[in-house]
Amino acid sequence: TPKACRGSRWPPSSMRRTHGWLVCALSLAIASALHPPTRPHRSSTVRAAGARDGTTDVVVVGSGIGGLSAAALLSTYGYKAVVCESHDRIGGCAHGFTRRTKAGEFHFDSGPSLFSGCSEPSSNPLRQVLDAVGESPEWRQYDEWTMYIPEGIFRVTSGNASDFERELRRLGGAAAADDWRRLQKANEALAELVSGVPPIALRADAGAVQTALTTYARKMDPALLARFGLEFALKGIDPSGPFSRVLAAADVPPTSLVYRWFDFLAFALSGLPVTETSAAAVSFMMKEFFADGAVMDVPVGGSPAIADALARAVTKNGGEILTRAHVDELLFEGKRCVGARLADGSKRKATTGVVSNAPVWATNKLIPPAVLARANGVAGSCARPRGEMKRLLRGYSVETRRDDAA
Repeated sequence: TPKACRGSRWPPSSMRRTHGWLVCALSLAIASALHPPTRPHRSSTVRAAGARDGTTDVVVVGSGIGGLSAAALLSTYGYKAVVCESHDRIGGCAHGFTRRTKAGEFHFDSGPSLFSGCSEPSSNPLRQVLDAVGESPEWRQYDEWTMYIPEGIFRVTSGNASDFERELRRLGGAAAADDWRRLQKANEALAELVSGVPPIALRADAGAVQTALTTYARKMDPALLARFGLEFALKGIDPSGPFSRVLAAADVPPTSLVYRWFDFLAFALSGLPVTETSAAAVSFMMKEFFADGAVMDVPVGGSPAIADALARAVTKNGGEILTRAHVDELLFEGKRCVGARLADGSKRKATTGVVSNAPVWATNKLIPPAVLARANGVAGSCARPRGEMKRLLRGYSVETRRDDAA
């Protein structure tokens, strides 16, 4: 992975995404299937599951960043956790792979790569988790990347809303610039409300407004709250709703370059389109991204380095992380989930609780039919799997500069 530094203009290899990322954006290229992947890097903190039963405080299903964060925090605060991962490596979508070619060895991220507020103390929830558990990868900063879109080459700069508007005008004309200004205006009240709530406390359900207003409203500007209330009532701008409502309130059409860019940003943040991504998350990111002097972060070693840091926090406190440990079924005693049965037949019992980092629809399939029937099939009924995304990736040697590769 090339070194990233502030002001660098090449796209770091960890850019996708997020959690991908650019689809036809940062990605042009060429990790050809003619070159078989090398064996995946495995952290010394994880091991393949053995066919044996076990009992622990908490069982975590899935080793995505959410599952690892939960296990790391639980381990830090005295609970013994075991993480069961189906794959042969940890990280969920935040894993990577390596290919060896005649030109050298290249690492590619498979998932999240849009990070900010991670290289120094901030309100970023991931940074707060890493601080709490005492582990972190090494971070580098940058403030620009390149996107390849149908209109041309889009150079995106953080920390400068005016530069972003100039690029929109250059590629999308005056209409795109007007859309951007209207969106900034429509997002103002929501962004201020969301920024007044610690991001780690933000929710993506109907409780988002309750959390914000009952706990943090007293510290906010009354005029701002009144404006938010009016926009909530008249325009449907809701922190727990999709960001597409904010775009609609700003009269930004789906064909607009601005709409398509935020559709990409939404996918970069959540893996979902803007019509299904939390308005609170996108609004917060929009405000932070264009704040004066804002920079983006890239973990050295790519997103797998984040997974490895969280894994260290689990194992140093006596927890376990098992790969090739596919969960076939969640175990219940009455209404209480008490563990998981793995594909090898072994059972992992939990004395305190079970956390599932699997998608809702996948978790739904792990629940015994009788238990699901008692719950009236509510679990997972509002979620559905998405289609897969294909991306082209280009590798750069560490010596390559953007001007040399042009």
